[in-house]
Amino acid sequence: MFPSNESFLTSVCVIAMKQALIALNEERYADALQLLAKADQACLPQQCIAYTRALCYVGSKDMPAALYELERAIQVDDRYMDALILKAKLLWETGQTLAGNNEMWKAHAVDHRHPDVDEFLRRMKGSSDEYYMLATRDIFLGDVKRAFQHLQVALEFDHNSTKVLLLKAGLYRRQKQFEDALRELELATKRMHEENLQEEVNRQISLTYNDMALHLFKDRLYEDAIVLLNEAIAFDKKEVDFYISRADCFRELKKYQQALADYHFCLELQPSHAEVENRLAYIHNALGVDLYNEGRYEQAQVEFTRAIHYRPQNAEFFVNRARAAYHSADMDQAFRDYKNAVAIDPYHAEAQTWLEQFLPTKPSAALPPGSGMLDRTQHLHIKSPNATRKPPKGVTVARSPR
Repeated sequence: MFPSNESFLTSVCVIAMKQALIALNEERYADALQLLAKADQACLPQQCIAYTRALCYVGSKDMPAALYELERAIQVDDRYMDALILKAKLLWETGQTLAGNNEMWKAHAVDHRHPDVDEFLRRMKGSSDEYYMLATRDIFLGDVKRAFQHLQVALEFDHNSTKVLLLKAGLYRRQKQFEDALRELELATKRMHEENLQEEVNRQISLTYNDMALHLFKDRLYEDAIVLLNEAIAFDKKEVDFYISRADCFRELKKYQQALADYHFCLELQPSHAEVENRLAYIHNALGVDLYNEGRYEQAQVEFTRAIHYRPQNAEFFVNRARAAYHSADMDQAFRDYKNAVAIDPYHAEAQTWLEQFLPTKPSAALPPGSGMLDRTQHLHIKSPNATRKPPKGVTVARSPR
């Protein structure tokens, strides 16, 4: 039984290919090219034939023809490492340095462990590091424009160098060019594992999202800020400041329960955080004011008590709880709270007036001054624990040492 024409043709072409390789090894380049023309008639891998033909042209010193064949091979298979590396070397040899570098970076994307790629990286990294150091010096001297120029040159030597991209992104972030910063950071993710810088990249991404959110917060775009803060937290779940910022947004939107959840989580991450405790006091006082103005005095007392827990040196919190206690018919608590308020701030007019009603006789049934609706703008302000009012002119009050 005779083989089919197709099978016979394939066999002939395989033989021609083997003979071409033998001729190539013997430096009979013209013969090899003729044999490759026969091999090209069968369904053999076209990228292999083109690459072998390129080797023949290299041997015969016909570099343009060799580059043409290599390009054909790469068009068929853009992950063909041998073709990419040979093309890079030929381009370098013909003085096309940047073009050769670009081909080698393509090879790096396919296999960064290839020996030729590894050697290329070492050579490029040395030159890139020189310009990276120049950029850091420029930043120290305050010359941001020149720093950008040096970083760009560093990247020409070492494409997607993580540390260079991190520094460039940091400069963009400092200038509030957040989109540019994120673009550089996205590029930095390509080699962050290879350079063991994934934590720093994620950190910079989270800081960029946080800075964008703070910018929106200043413009009172709280909902949009929360979206960006969610992204920041996704990249760094242990940064207290991100949760504080998100809680502040919730607070401004009067979503107090969400704000409280974030503030309390901050205390889990960092106990006794002064700024967080200030904010918790603020929110619990705000909730107390709402309850007080709705006539829910006992519940208001609970919130004012929580505010006092976080900021026991704030006289206003004691005054607010005293008012709620009065309306709950808890005169003893009202007396103690006004007394504490005066101890903190001896010039608190309302507390002094109230105590004057208490001390000579039992508290009268008359409402104390200022015991109507609480004003948020007045009572939600958190003072420094040591803040006191100035005494009226002409009045001298002896103070016990604190």
